[in-house]
Amino acid sequence: MSARQYASTLSWPETVRNVSLPKKSFLKSIAPFSLRGFKVGGSRLFFTPNDLFIVLVVLGVAIALALLFRATTLGLQMRAAAFRPEVARLLGVRVGRMLTLGWALAALTGSLAGVLVAPSS
Repeated sequence: MSARQYASTLSWPETVRNVSLPKKSFLKSIAPFSLRGFKVGGSRLFFTPNDLFIVLVVLGVAIALALLFRATTLGLQMRAAAFRPEVARLLGVRVGRMLTLGWALAALTGSLAGVLVAPSS
């Protein structure tokens, strides 16, 4: 008896061990992106409405982050804390708080990405 067979006798009950699997898998591979698409006017877009929603949300978040970092004093403080923390401290920026806020933004965008991708997988 091989180690694999011995391990299966320890971990699986008798009814599960004797089940034979089919030669060909009954599950077909699923494409990561659906090509069904939907019609707009006379043309067909090769995005599902969910895929289009994901693209639009990602673009919106990217624009919002760009505006945050370029057009607000908070963005300026975060950039200063990231690039020159010593100088930012001398100018009155609370560097620890800015770094914490940066990690919070990273966690927020990462969790948003997970929420957006979860329904399509």
